[in-house]
Amino acid sequence: MLRLISADPFMHVVIRRYRSEGCLENELTYDFPLGTVLARCDDVFRHDRLGEIPMAILVARSDERMTSDPYSYERRESGLLFVDDNDAVLDLTLLPDYDKNPLLSRIYGIVKLTGARTALEKLLEDRRPEAVLSETRDGFDVRNEIARALFAVVEKHVKRIYIEEDKRERKGADIALRNSISDSRTLSRS
Repeated sequence: MLRLISADPFMHVVIRRYRSEGCLENELTYDFPLGTVLARCDDVFRHDRLGEIPMAILVARSDERMTSDPYSYERRESGLLFVDDNDAVLDLTLLPDYDKNPLLSRIYGIVKLTGARTALEKLLEDRRPEAVLSETRDGFDVRNEIARALFAVVEKHVKRIYIEEDKRERKGADIALRNSISDSRTLSRS
């Protein structure tokens, strides 16, 4: 969740761990993977209680396969970082319907939600308070109607990309399997 901060060359994130043998200090760094930008688009998320939240979406494909774990945010590299105006990460997901697809392990990107922090804080202070983020603060609460509506707007832009990436990865796996079978037949004839 600190990717944007630790990828910034002007920021230095230091982790200090205090143990019986003393203080261990390491700098946390992150480099976004090299890849190809698949889409850049803008949209506006409109909701009666939140108003209008401009969105900027960037989706890319990594040149290398990344760690993809739908159950552990700590081990996951792929996915879209949903960030607010201050680049604070709100979620890391490909969207709930796609998180468990291992063929999307090269997809990553950013969804910047301008004004989201203010809108979400206002929603918490409302007469009928509502939390859109999960209690554990590890992403949007997928049971929440606002979160589902937000994901639907993002899905409108990324679904085609995900389908094409799925097909591309399947085609690559089929070619690799055929080559492997061909190679084994060649070896058995020798």
